Amino acid sequence: MNTALVYPLHITEIEAIQSPQIMELVKSQDPLKELRDLYISNRGGFFLCIEELTLRGIRVTAEANHNYFPRISNKYSHWIISTVPGKLFKEVNFDLLGLGGFIAKFDVKDDTFFHLVPLEGFIHLNKSIDLSSVINAFIAAGFLFNKEMDYQSNDDRSQIVTESRKPFPLSTIKVHTPLLIKDFLSDRKFNRLLDFCNANGYIGLFELNKEVISTFELTYYRSIRHSLISKVNGLLDITVMIAKTFDSEEEALLKMDIRTHQIYNVLESLSIEAVAEVLNVDLTDTPLDIKQMNISEVNCLAQEKRKVFLSRLMPIQSLDTIANTLKVALNENELTAFTYRADPSKTFEVIGNIMGVTRERVRQIVVKAEMKIMEQVRTIGYPQTILLLKSCKFGIAEDRVKNYLSGNNQFLLEILNKIPGGLIYYPRLKQYFTPEESALLEKVFSNSDWVNGLVLFEDFQAVIQRIISNSRNEEFLEEIVKLTLTMLGYKKYGKFISGSRITITKKLEIIFEDYLKEPILIDEEGMKKLNYIAKDLFGEKFEGSFRNIDSRIRDLENVILVDPKTYKKVDQTILEDSLWDEIYNYIVGALSEQDQINIEQVFLQFEDSVNQIGVYSKLHLYSLVKYLFEDDFEIGKGNTLNIYKQGTEKRSIEDILETYLEKNKNETTRDKIAENLKWKQYKLDLLISKSHKFIQWDDGIVKLMNSFDFDGSELIEMRKFLDAFMYEGYSTSVKLYTEFQFDTSMSIFLNKHEINSDYVLGNLLKKLFPEIKGHTVFLYREDSKITSAEEALLSRFTEVTSRQEISDFLGELGYSLASIGQLTSLVLQKRLYVPIDTEDLLRRDKLLLESSVLEAVQAFLEKEFKDREYLVINNLLGYRRKLPIINYMWTYNLIHTIGLELGYKNVRANGDYRYDKLILVKSSSNISSLDELVYTLLNDGGAIHQSKCLEFIIETGLVRSTSQLPIMLRDSDLFTIDELGWMSFKGSELDGFR
Repeated sequence: MNTALVYPLHITEIEAIQSPQIMELVKSQDPLKELRDLYISNRGGFFLCIEELTLRGIRVTAEANHNYFPRISNKYSHWIISTVPGKLFKEVNFDLLGLGGFIAKFDVKDDTFFHLVPLEGFIHLNKSIDLSSVINAFIAAGFLFNKEMDYQSNDDRSQIVTESRKPFPLSTIKVHTPLLIKDFLSDRKFNRLLDFCNANGYIGLFELNKEVISTFELTYYRSIRHSLISKVNGLLDITVMIAKTFDSEEEALLKMDIRTHQIYNVLESLSIEAVAEVLNVDLTDTPLDIKQMNISEVNCLAQEKRKVFLSRLMPIQSLDTIANTLKVALNENELTAFTYRADPSKTFEVIGNIMGVTRERVRQIVVKAEMKIMEQVRTIGYPQTILLLKSCKFGIAEDRVKNYLSGNNQFLLEILNKIPGGLIYYPRLKQYFTPEESALLEKVFSNSDWVNGLVLFEDFQAVIQRIISNSRNEEFLEEIVKLTLTMLGYKKYGKFISGSRITITKKLEIIFEDYLKEPILIDEEGMKKLNYIAKDLFGEKFEGSFRNIDSRIRDLENVILVDPKTYKKVDQTILEDSLWDEIYNYIVGALSEQDQINIEQVFLQFEDSVNQIGVYSKLHLYSLVKYLFEDDFEIGKGNTLNIYKQGTEKRSIEDILETYLEKNKNETTRDKIAENLKWKQYKLDLLISKSHKFIQWDDGIVKLMNSFDFDGSELIEMRKFLDAFMYEGYSTSVKLYTEFQFDTSMSIFLNKHEINSDYVLGNLLKKLFPEIKGHTVFLYREDSKITSAEEALLSRFTEVTSRQEISDFLGELGYSLASIGQLTSLVLQKRLYVPIDTEDLLRRDKLLLESSVLEAVQAFLEKEFKDREYLVINNLLGYRRKLPIINYMWTYNLIHTIGLELGYKNVRANGDYRYDKLILVKSSSNISSLDELVYTLLNDGGAIHQSKCLEFIIETGLVRSTSQLPIMLRDSDLFTIDELGWMSFKGSELDGFR
């Protein structure tokens, strides 16, 4: 069998082919035998070899036809010239051209691989490839093409010489770019018509028809000349001729393959609806299933919609093309300087050294270059490619934009930030945002000043949710929360956020403060309980031995021993009881007659009284006596439970602090007091709160009250002011501070005494007027029946109210968004109010239901539960018909509320009452959250893909229809999710402590 390799006519020297694989085949005595052997030994290598031969225009001929060897021409008009082994090929986006994996597939090492590769060769790799895009991409990267030439005969190939090495002119290749109205109406006299078209979304030339012109005429009939309309109507006839000249613009559009678009790699992950929104194409009448299709299915659009869609999409260029267009306006020096500036490491001085000019001259060149480019930007318009890049997302990462720009075009990043109405760059976030997104972020950031130290993530997210509610970006809550954390420099640790890692001591403080109501024995079971709580709260268990944890607990200021190795947080409320004065006097009296007294003697004397305040052991009493009176007696001497009188006469701690402050010009910080006087912080706090000699100021400052010069008239005015604004018996320091600022005399008072916050004013009022009591924010008169914000709510809303009414009321009192969210959550957690509908709440003590109704609901729920682990209340059907008539309308929320009253337990979801499903489990269940429920239902020892998990929880009604796994599952410690989306079950402590 005679065989041969037939080379394209433009290859005059075989050695010019820069490909080891092809050269090995070329030098073979029998190329077909080599190919046959390759087919047997390495079939993949065989087909790859055939592909490269075809790319280069080299044909394999044989006596018999063979499907493996495509018949191709040996005559080509355009080919690449590349004799220098450079790296320009790295600037060509082969994925964008429809040649994904090209570099790896052919093992391209340098630019010489492409030498003499014919342009048409790329078509053999991808039949739908756009050759104009290939030329654009290679020229943009710096490659050269030959000029068009006559074909030579097969016998005279050695005489072929390229005529020129200049780039092949693009004008000789016909590109189906849609004609635009703005290009057609470029004459100034058509400016008003052009503005009208832009305002109404007419972009493509074919959209300009008589109906549009008639609408334009009716709109501006009073202010335009009739002659202009005549000229425009005359132009319409020309558009018909132009359409024919350009092979029918509409027909070309409708035949276009979207996958050949210059920015298809940007579009390919988007839906038709997402792209239409950026292009401002109205899809109102388009079926939802078509709108949600991938952009590759754009041919499913109705013909007229598709024409509009494609005519607006086709002019959009890649970022590299835009950058290259902008650079045309620059001269060589400007382009050099501006390109170098894209590299952050290159200062004006470094660039000046490279260019041989001064630093100042470089700055001038860059400024001038920027002005020229900005002028060009105004002509070109804002790059819609960017809007498509960020479509359906909140913001766009800087790296994502960089990926679509070649190295010498990175300067476009800086320009994007300076285009009026364009993207706004946040260096700390390394992201760009639209003006609308930026305004929302700034609103969130400005309302985050309350975040300080350790904050519950749920509270943090709730505040942000309130801020962005009812905005079009509400669906991006999760992303906005992450961005805000990054902006604040905070990280998430389990259920908390913090600006620094949470120490073991801090974790123990939080656990004892808010999560351990009963004493805990630090043994194996106690450590298990502590570790379970720590894992739930902070995402990790404690490290260290029992002894280490026990030692840390002993060092906690507000935690005391109540029994051997058993600890409990000090209940500050019981310290205010007058009983402690009696105990103190009893100890003093006993020590006046003897040197010591054992705590057992004190306990027996006051056993009934201390039992009433929750003290049931002598060790507990001993710890409290030590906590309160450590400076008055010697306690703990010789590791006994004895109390001794002091060896020397001691001054009171109040006198000690007063003297210390006088020596420090009447004020100093709490930290310095604790450090220099060797006091614990709790002791200092206790002293300041009880004594009227000291006041806590801003920034941790403690001041002497007698250092202020308050005159009698000021105090009289203040009392009148308080009477006017605390007429209900309560108010808040925030509200009072605001009222003070707006009152002339009170404003002068604030300035005179440098009272610059509501916190300071609240503290000052409690010191100046003993009848004013309260906490940090909420203040009340001593004789008031209302002593907290919760009681104020109960007084204001006596029956049915709504979440919004509660929010508005707390807002009127001056509470911040964060505090409003926290207080609303608190009253619901305490069940002071219970939900009876999505927005409506009822005072729990007003939920009066007859026993027969409760029994009917109990029976209904038991029947619905059957043998299931859980019950989704939102999935119940016909419940109004099955349940008895009551004073309220039966709703999912009301059934859920009554279920909790009957002893069922709630399953916590993502924390958004508007979207979370209402789920109950039986009282015996250890399940308390959605991730625990899903774990229980799906854990069979194997793994499951997150798409299947999502499908399951939607089908079973555990969550509303959504496109992604709920954040509670993604962040749960019960699962691990790999990069491919497979969920593994990590093991559970659901049978542990609750």
